[in-house]
Amino acid sequence: MFPCDHILGMLKSDYRKLLEEKRAWYKNIGRVHCPCLGTDVIFNSKGFYHLRYGSDGKERSIEEQVKRLQFLSHVPNIIKSTNYVYEHRSDSESSKEYWAFQKNFSGNRVRIVLTRTGNGNIIFLSVMEKTNKKTVTD
Repeated sequence: MFPCDHILGMLKSDYRKLLEEKRAWYKNIGRVHCPCLGTDVIFNSKGFYHLRYGSDGKERSIEEQVKRLQFLSHVPNIIKSTNYVYEHRSDSESSKEYWAFQKNFSGNRVRIVLTRTGNGNIIFLSVMEKTNKKTVTD
């Protein structure tokens, strides 16, 4: 086994298996009602794509993808149970809005990002571990 074949304690074949399992699970979500926003959040291909690729279109590191895929199972619960919006941003140029929710799970602070363009549906965009250090957001 070469060092590049080992990713966070898993083989590349295990990574591919995790990716396909999470992709199948994700496709079955469809939508989740968000009481905080008073509407359903749609889970479409854009959200799953963003787990693997950044806003610039470059593929995230395998390590980062694995982290995001592992946090993915918390997303529906966060949407259903969050009472407040952690952060809200609007971009008038692109007519986009973003909402961020956060919740602690097993010592990890998990942040999810939802987005809407114009008057369209609110969609799931991203999930990440939020650390105390200042980082550039997606």
